[in-house]
Order: sequence, then C-alpha cells, then structure tokens
Amino acid sequence: LATMPTQPSPRRQRETRALEIDMALPGSPAPRRAASPARALVGSAPAQPRAKRAASPAATRERPPPRTKMKPSPRKAAAGALELSWLGRQRAAFGLPFLTCICVVYFAQGFRALSGLATQFFLKDSLGLEPAAIQSLLATAALPWSVKPLYGLVSDAVPIRGQHRKPYLVLAAAVGLAAWSGLALLAAPGAAAASLP
Repeated sequence: LATMPTQPSPRRQRETRALEIDMALPGSPAPRRAASPARALVGSAPAQPRAKRAASPAATRERPPPRTKMKPSPRKAAAGALELSWLGRQRAAFGLPFLTCICVVYFAQGFRALSGLATQFFLKDSLGLEPAAIQSLLATAALPWSVKPLYGLVSDAVPIRGQHRKPYLVLAAAVGLAAWSGLALLAAPGAAAASLP
C-alpha cells in the first residue's frame, strides 16, 4: 500500500513560517534547536555554543540607569491616603454637599431619639394614657416611615413640574411642620404646668 503524504498541522505550519521569517531577518541569531520536525526540514543551522554566538544589536545597546523613586511630600501622601480611604471615594463619587446633607439628616434622626423618652413620659403622666394606648399611638405615628418604599415608587412615577425628589421633600417637610405645630397648639395649656412638681 502506498501511503499518502500527510499535510502538516496548522501549528507546525505556523512554526515553519515563523522560523523562515526569523532566518530572513539580518543580524538575527541562529535558533538554538529545532522545536519540531517541520523546523528541521527548513534547514535551520544547528545550535551553536553561547560563546560563539554574535550578540544582537539590541543587546549591545547600553540601558539607562533605573530611575530612583522620589518620596512624596507628607501633604501629598496624606491627600493620597484620603483619596484611597472610604470617605475620599464617597466624596469623589457623590460630592461634598450631598454627603453633608446625608450626615445632617441622620444626625437629626438620631437627635430625635433624645425626645422619645420625654414624649413617652408626657403621654403616660400628663395625658394619663395606658401603655397599650401609648404603643398604639407611637406605632401609628411611625407608620408613614414604614411605607417609604411606596413614596419612592410614587416620586419616580409621578414627577411634579418635571422633578422627582425636591417637591416631595418640601411637601413632606411642610406636612411634618403642620403636624408638630398642631400638637404644640392643641395641647392642654395646663398640662405642662401640672406635670411639674
């Protein structure tokens, strides 16, 4: 049976082509060894000892000395550390006015807890409410806070004069102001004096 010559694989074809290109370049060193039988067929020269090889022009060029890194000043180092910190990244992403607004809002929410205990004593001592009635009243007062996701959906879907947030914030602040003013004005005038010893 006569065997048909096989076609070299694409990898061997690429290796052969790369070797031909390398040998055609002027001043290129001879390959160290044939990596495959396909390279050996091209007629590459046998590997030469290292001492007899001619150095390539790129290797004979002198390299510049390495640059020494200068230490940054303490002010620049501190600024760089701030930019890498969590707060620095937030400031870069959102801006300082927005972060200030968020901090003030959460400070006010925490500060409101200071008056919570006094409110419970006022409801118990001055108004004479039972504990169950006090909890029902406080839960009803906290109900709008629990449906915040609904406010978000409404403000996203129904803009007021083309704005989605500011009109709703102003409206909520006005309703809160009216509610607190109503509580202050409708309280019994002698209730505070009666609660004092």
